[in-house]
Amino acid sequence: MPSDLNLFLMGGKYGGKSAAGNTLLGHQEFGLETQVCQRACVSVAGRRLTIIDTVGWDWRSLEDTSESVRQELVRSLTLSGPGPLAFLLVIPSTVGLTENDRKALEQNLELLGEKPWENALVLFSLSEGYDFEEVSMEEHIESWKALRWVVERCGNRYHKLDVDGRGERQVVELLEKVEEMVAGWDRELLLEALEQSEERNTEMMVLCSEQNRVIQQMEEMIECHAKQVELLGQESEQDTAGIECH
Repeated sequence: MPSDLNLFLMGGKYGGKSAAGNTLLGHQEFGLETQVCQRACVSVAGRRLTIIDTVGWDWRSLEDTSESVRQELVRSLTLSGPGPLAFLLVIPSTVGLTENDRKALEQNLELLGEKPWENALVLFSLSEGYDFEEVSMEEHIESWKALRWVVERCGNRYHKLDVDGRGERQVVELLEKVEEMVAGWDRELLLEALEQSEERNTEMMVLCSEQNRVIQQMEEMIECHAKQVELLGQESEQDTAGIECH
């Protein structure tokens, strides 16, 4: 049983990542709006946890994710400590997941490559105002096709967390699932795959930058052409006026 674990809290904005992180820590550490990736450490039931609260993405396609958010998501890997890496995909347990939401999650997570899916678990966050025991995650998952896809992609691994609860038992149960998931992990192999993914992301950002430059040049050419047409029109009007005067 590993004594060190790294838990990456990942997901879209307003999904309850920071609240879930505070629940795992047992105290308020992370703010509601995460502008940069942060980490905090805590000991739970003999385990040393490094919890990384990542920047949330907008629930849109990867093209709509800002470069700063992409860079922060990749940078989050540098905040890990010793031990296995686990990726907790935080999704509110009281809302559904559309196909667009699913694509946004898939594309943004794969900024880190394919490997994170192997060590990923869906963490359903449940907040105040809902009966923790009455919320059936099985029924909820089955009622949303896109959500079912995400859970299956994570090897049918998921956990329900009451972010307003302070009971350590629910945290211990989560850690037991994580430890089973990361059994036989290879840190060097994972980090190598993540490094390759980072290189691909850098290439993609360079390509996007070049595309933006070309688009800007085209816009400038169109604007210049429009001005030329406007000037020609004005000259034509002046010539016509001159003829009429004569």
